[in-house]
Amino acid sequence: MFKQTLLVVLAVLFIQLPVFTKNIIYVKQGADGKGTSWADATGDLQFALANAKSGTDIWVSFGTYLPVRCNPCSEGDRSISFIIPDGVKVIGGFKGNETRPGQRDWRKYPTRLSGNIGETHDSDNSYTIVYIKSVGRETILDGLMLSDGRALDRSAELGQPQRSGGAMFIAGVTSKKQTKPTFVNCLFINNYALEGGAVYNDGSEGVASPGFEDCIFTGNKAINKGGAIYNDAHCEAYINYTQFNNNEAAYGACVFIDCSGKGMLPSFLHCTFVNNKAQYGGGLFYKGIDHLPALRTSRFLNNRSEKGRDIFYTKT
Repeated sequence: MFKQTLLVVLAVLFIQLPVFTKNIIYVKQGADGKGTSWADATGDLQFALANAKSGTDIWVSFGTYLPVRCNPCSEGDRSISFIIPDGVKVIGGFKGNETRPGQRDWRKYPTRLSGNIGETHDSDNSYTIVYIKSVGRETILDGLMLSDGRALDRSAELGQPQRSGGAMFIAGVTSKKQTKPTFVNCLFINNYALEGGAVYNDGSEGVASPGFEDCIFTGNKAINKGGAIYNDAHCEAYINYTQFNNNEAAYGACVFIDCSGKGMLPSFLHCTFVNNKAQYGGGLFYKGIDHLPALRTSRFLNNRSEKGRDIFYTKT
């Protein structure tokens, strides 16, 4: 009798749990399914991330996705981010009928992760849209737009998501795995922070070494440092075939690199820096070095700065 009852309970549980085909979870704006197919897509990206295990792909159709829905939004609501699990691929730009990623057109069907929660004005936006920690290089974000993050809490300490990294905060760790996510075909637009307008790579407590391939940073702003990206300490990022346009900061309109305290240098390959503006370093600002690192086949055009039109570097 006990065995029969146990089998019935297990059968009911199996029926209730979603079964994700081929380790894919399908997300479509406005849908209310379980995510097992496009026809049964979930509309909740947070649900998909919570149910994704290493090796899972999350296919996200075009539309706008918010970390939380609230109105009015509390400080706690504003601190909620999309947290990306280790080994998971979040792939955007689907129309919603594809059977493989190569069929999608992410430019025509943009998938936007937006911080514009609550009211339509910016004062209650999410501090940081995406948070990543302790993931490997197989953790990939592909074909996503990240916009309207507002990390502008002056009461928070430097290196906290409430003031650093409007679109994304990447936290380094001391474990062997480190934090090494990969971003491909991603657009970072209209994000604003005190440091790291779009992205803050926090290598103060461990290695944070993301990779950016064929990405675009445009219209991002930092009040202090790193209009698009702030690299702090152990951040051996690689940035390839990436465009930086119309970004702004006091120090380092595009990227601020703090190499002090045995920090690591990012590498740039085939990047463009156009129409960016800063007081120091219209393109890049290097702190804590006594020589200029090599920039391989990268182009600087029409950047503006009081000192260091394209690049500024200092030992201190």
